[in-house]
Amino acid sequence: MSYGYASQDRAAIMRGPIVSGLIQQLVGQTNWGELDYLIVDFPPGTGDIQLTLCQELDFKGAVIVTTPQKLSYVDVMKGIEMFENLKVPTICVVENMSFYRVGKEVHRIFGAGFTSQLQ
Repeated sequence: MSYGYASQDRAAIMRGPIVSGLIQQLVGQTNWGELDYLIVDFPPGTGDIQLTLCQELDFKGAVIVTTPQKLSYVDVMKGIEMFENLKVPTICVVENMSFYRVGKEVHRIFGAGFTSQLQ
């Protein structure tokens, strides 16, 4: 569920303690029942939300999503380093918007991307 969905009529502008409090409520006061997986879609970056959730939940791994642009690659490297510091292994990196196909022709409108540079 998105906070933006829950607060439909206003912008979701939050930082620091407000974010941490909401995350603690969501994690600690929600009856999730028996889960096979809980997938958390983080916003881009390495900020309060990511740190708080990684401290509150026992993440078994991270799937990092990127796009072919250089700036996205730079953010992905920072995200991977953050997860490593938090002892959350990166399972894989997925490059979104890599190409589109028309018939047998492949078009890479954003270029080749940088996932090949990840180690």
